[in-house]
Amino acid sequence: MIVYLKQALILFFVAVLVFALHFFLLKSFDGIQNLDDLHFPLYEIYVFQLILSIIIMAGVSYFSTQFPQYVGFVFLGLLTLKFVLNYVYIHNGLAKPQADILKYNYLIVVVLFLFYDVGFAYKALNKS
Repeated sequence: MIVYLKQALILFFVAVLVFALHFFLLKSFDGIQNLDDLHFPLYEIYVFQLILSIIIMAGVSYFSTQFPQYVGFVFLGLLTLKFVLNYVYIHNGLAKPQADILKYNYLIVVVLFLFYDVGFAYKALNKS
């Protein structure tokens, strides 16, 4: 359990570091104002993805200890749930005409957290 808490802390610190880099890049190109105008601040997107990734980590870690033969199926189910929740979260912003900056920045954040989720699941699958 300590290993998974350590992984959650690593995810948190990596997310903060990537958020700072992403924020300053957007700030230098005046893109941050466009995201705020769409009512999707960058920090909310990162916090939402962080929460979803921690849920995936908790589910995968629980099932890797209790039911190791179902870890892959649990990961796929939680990943599907993550994508559905992402769509529910972002679909109002996609209807706006100036949503291109939101689409690209949201996709960047989702893919970054997806890499971490897949890496975590890969390690859990190899242990079981």
